[in-house]
Amino acid sequence: MSAPDAGGLAALQALFTVLDQNRKVDYMSLSAIAFLAYDIIIMFDAEVEFVWSAVWSLPKILYIFARYYGIAFLILEFAVKQQLGLSLKLCAYCRSYLWFYSLGGAIIFTTTINAILVMRLHALYGKKVKVLLWLLFLLIGEFAAELYISTLVGIATDKTTMLAPPGIPLGGCLATAPQNLTLVAWVPCLIAATIFFFMTLYQMFDSLSRRSAKLQLEDLQQSFTPLLRSFYVDGAIYFSLIATILLICTVTTITLDGPLIQIALPWLIAIYSFSGSRLVLNLRRTALGEKSAATWEDTMSFRVADHGQSGNSGSSGSNGDFPMNRLPIRIHREEQYDV
Repeated sequence: MSAPDAGGLAALQALFTVLDQNRKVDYMSLSAIAFLAYDIIIMFDAEVEFVWSAVWSLPKILYIFARYYGIAFLILEFAVKQQLGLSLKLCAYCRSYLWFYSLGGAIIFTTTINAILVMRLHALYGKKVKVLLWLLFLLIGEFAAELYISTLVGIATDKTTMLAPPGIPLGGCLATAPQNLTLVAWVPCLIAATIFFFMTLYQMFDSLSRRSAKLQLEDLQQSFTPLLRSFYVDGAIYFSLIATILLICTVTTITLDGPLIQIALPWLIAIYSFSGSRLVLNLRRTALGEKSAATWEDTMSFRVADHGQSGNSGSSGSNGDFPMNRLPIRIHREEQYDV
């Protein structure tokens, strides 16, 4: 075999490899879209009852954005990648799309979901000013770091934007970005998600230990009301999901190359969308779904069961507002904290 033939065969093999990797990434995108669509369908009745019927507020707006922006973004991304034979006239369109992908994708999504997580943690920690300042520092710091890195990625992709040569079945807008920037982009997200996760666990165990309650799993059901279990259990579960998918994205960036670097990105958006919306919806459903006459003040009450003691906490009034951070939490022994 001559050298030109060997070179052509190697190029053909490389093309087949890229096409195979693109197909695998497309499968991941479709699976993430299907997952989000399924979750939206099965939860739509609860969403209409507990979210859409509530008055407009910041948590409601964040919920709607978290719920529907993710699937819309994934559908748009998949549709663009299926476009074959784009003409050179559309190169400007590709540049605009890639800038949107860099600045309107994961950075906007992670910041929105983190805002929901900050509101939950602010409520759990009794609306303490120091905690709020710390959470805002994390939120703004992560956004600033992601914005800076995403801008650098956008500049790099803008300079390398290209279309597939005629006859080559590579769809969408093509560009390359420095792999080291992609890796660094995951670090702020992973740090923030890990801190949020451990802050939730710390507050849960601290709430129990301060009142001499047993830290046994079987005691958790009796120690907290359903709403506080929703705060703690949902927070731990969904924070761990977010941290896990961020870790997977970091590992794939280090260990893989070519189109496979993006193989976990669709599920990053899917997990953020799923977790952020479920955190709000589950809390809202638990708060107003346990009893038809339950008020926000009733459902935001919880107690820790001390040994040999019991108590009641009552409440009165009615409030149909959606915000979850403007209500009192009553703890056993008549202690009260604003949340």
